[in-house]
Amino acid sequence: MISIDQNLISQTLEQAKDNPRHRQIFRFHKLKEPVQRMLNALLPDSYARPHYHSDKPEVFIILKGKLAIIKFNKQGKIIQQEIIKSSGPNFGVEIKPKEWHSIVALIPSVVYEIKKGPYIKKTDKVFAKWAPEENTDEGQKYLKKLKNIIRIYK
Repeated sequence: MISIDQNLISQTLEQAKDNPRHRQIFRFHKLKEPVQRMLNALLPDSYARPHYHSDKPEVFIILKGKLAIIKFNKQGKIIQQEIIKSSGPNFGVEIKPKEWHSIVALIPSVVYEIKKGPYIKKTDKVFAKWAPEENTDEGQKYLKKLKNIIRIYK
């Protein structure tokens, strides 16, 4: 049994600071398992390129912080967003397969993430061609644009 306690959450957030992507995964699963379960710690300057999973639903349940989960149409227009935060009232979302989405940390945050396995890097995600790549200046500009749009919807 592994406890998901304040210590594990704090350690995972600290590790995110040292990660160039400013995110950190703590895996509970082995890569070949049929269900992926992990903590995903994200800092506010972490850009997660919009993507979808071909055959995998994905669930985010907030444990600490405040996140925006953004759903896009296939052209890249935002069609839905949900703010989830540890103080509520919304604590999580479920994303269907083939739904374009991204996750934006509004403050340092940790979510419990669940999705269908096994993890195969080559086929795990389909990245949006209309969104910039991660770890680029363009990606950071796009993240800033998303945050400005999120403020409009709050």
